[in-house]
Amino acid sequence: MYAKQDASGHPLVTFEEVPIRILGENSERNQGGPRPELNFPQDARWPQIKPRPAVANGLTIRGPHFSNFPATRGNSQGQTVWYTSELPEDIALPPVINPAPPIGAVYIHRNTLSADVQIWCFDQNSVWKIMPSNNSSRFSHPNPNNSDRFFCLTKEGRRSWVIAATLQKYQTEAEKKRVAGIIVNNQDE
Repeated sequence: MYAKQDASGHPLVTFEEVPIRILGENSERNQGGPRPELNFPQDARWPQIKPRPAVANGLTIRGPHFSNFPATRGNSQGQTVWYTSELPEDIALPPVINPAPPIGAVYIHRNTLSADVQIWCFDQNSVWKIMPSNNSSRFSHPNPNNSDRFFCLTKEGRRSWVIAATLQKYQTEAEKKRVAGIIVNNQDE
């Protein structure tokens, strides 16, 4: 009855099998009558589905991607989980992702025309919250699971949940570069 088998000889259940075809031929099915029982062998295995980027309304979602938190003194447990997408336009919200992302997951969308980046964080209420941009460090949103960590996206594209001291260091460096740029521009005039 089950023609396809995996490498170990166990039957593979596929949508072409006889019980599924019987459902299509059953006239009672469309009239609310009793449904036939489907009895699959106990050792049957479903074929593995290979992951591929999800597509929603032309938007290709890549991820999840993972990286461990940067090492710090004492507390370096945890990971940054993120998804990415690109389109030649902004998006209102990230699409639904199944299975649901973990709390603190980040969704990064890049507008390929303007090179602008939109970033959301998945919070405790299972809602994507937009992260407001901070010009000096790009983003400094607190982690919903770990209030000692703040999201940082560097100009080089590195993304991570960093501790407050690291965020302060990045902000100080960015401010020094900004001031140096103003001084250089004023000297040129």
